[in-house]
Amino acid sequence: MTMVLRIAGREFGGWKSASITRGVEQIASNFSLVISEKWPSNTSPMIRVGDACEILLNQTKILTGYLDDVLPSYSDQGHEIQLRGRSKTCDILDCSVLKAKNYDGLKMSLIAKDLIKDFGISVHTQGDEGNGLTEKVNVGDTPGDVISKMALMKGMLVFDNPDGDLVLSDVGSSRIATSIYNKNGETNIVSGGATLSMRDRYSLYRCVAQNVGTNENYGLMSATPKGQVADSNVPRYRPLIVTAEKAANDSFCQKRAVWERAWRAGDAVQLRYSVNGWEAADGQIWAPNMLVAIEDQILGISGTFLISKVSLSIGDGGEMSTLTCVPPEAYSLEPTMPKTNESSKFWTAIEAAGENFEQGF
Repeated sequence: MTMVLRIAGREFGGWKSASITRGVEQIASNFSLVISEKWPSNTSPMIRVGDACEILLNQTKILTGYLDDVLPSYSDQGHEIQLRGRSKTCDILDCSVLKAKNYDGLKMSLIAKDLIKDFGISVHTQGDEGNGLTEKVNVGDTPGDVISKMALMKGMLVFDNPDGDLVLSDVGSSRIATSIYNKNGETNIVSGGATLSMRDRYSLYRCVAQNVGTNENYGLMSATPKGQVADSNVPRYRPLIVTAEKAANDSFCQKRAVWERAWRAGDAVQLRYSVNGWEAADGQIWAPNMLVAIEDQILGISGTFLISKVSLSIGDGGEMSTLTCVPPEAYSLEPTMPKTNESSKFWTAIEAAGENFEQGF
């Protein structure tokens, strides 16, 4: 496959190294391209910071955005130019809301459309966004932060698509037919590994919120909504208080505490795999928010995982895809610790995996 940068109809390639990173926790995908002193065509690239651009893999568009940085450099080994940029959605992360707004009972997608309409970015919804929301937006807030907080309350993910538009999606909106495997001496994995962490996990999660005050419900009374849940897998006393993103009742606080526990449990175990090429065996380009089956006898992991981040790169080792995978339950609105074949077998396998690592493997 070939990776091409297209600016104003002109196409550039022949990269010394290149990478594109997309993920369900980053609203804007990013890229980095490095080329040596002379371009293959021996013509001046005429590239300017801020240029609108597209990245294509084998003529399939994978990113639409802007060129953020141009970094020429040199040493006694030669000259090179690095180009860095992000998706169009970078603007809703960087820029501020100029006018305070109050939304009452609007669906999240409609609020998002209103917030970002001046940026030339469309909003696409994949899945059920549920009922409308009451949302207060202050001057100086960034649209990206506001939308991310709303999505958290709805158990949805926010990321960009190849056209540079915003996507509000259910967890695991598609499934890739290709599996990642290392079993019985056969594998399609170049390298694999995992991060098992207790750093950001807690034995008790308590969510508190400011309720909507009324003449009868004010002050201390309106500050008391709360919910809490324990994590018996954390072996020592480690309490955490989480503040709800908006006014809420006890029911929401309870769900929010459960979500925090599951998200941190899932985020504490991340699987990383590098595989050859940018496409899976079924021809799809690897992308975030895909569900993928993993069978890894070395790490002791078996089940279905969510691809949370993808880095497509080219360098000395050729074309490579690096995938970060997590349990899909980590992003669910009402998460459980399931023990089904569909959801990872992870919740039962992880202790065994941890024991394997402790044994030095």
